Amino acid sequence: MNASKRIGSILRKTGESIRTNTLVGIVLITPVVATILIFRFLLGLATDWMPRLFPDVSGSWLQMPLKLVLLLVILSVFYLAGLFARNVVGQRLYRLSDRILTALPLVKGIYIAVRSGHGIGM
Repeated sequence: MNASKRIGSILRKTGESIRTNTLVGIVLITPVVATILIFRFLLGLATDWMPRLFPDVSGSWLQMPLKLVLLLVILSVFYLAGLFARNVVGQRLYRLSDRILTALPLVKGIYIAVRSGHGIGM
């Protein structure tokens, strides 16, 4: 009887450990994968027009440097948006949009969940 309690305890602790480690792994990897997918989407969005506008660039050695320049432009837009949001005018606009979005019944729950999940709040 004593041995079966020990085995049950070991199995329970092993199950808890597996569950905890799996959840920690999901929490750790999900933002990384989401970031990669978002960047791929934005890069594709920013470069899909290239073959139509520059047919000679498509498939040439210039395609990759042009994509990298566009990626830098996208990152610069993110940087400038963050810089803008941190200044006084940006904070006022953020508070105004926050009040508007939290007043809309259909959007409120989603907006608050996303905002709190990202630790956003000025």
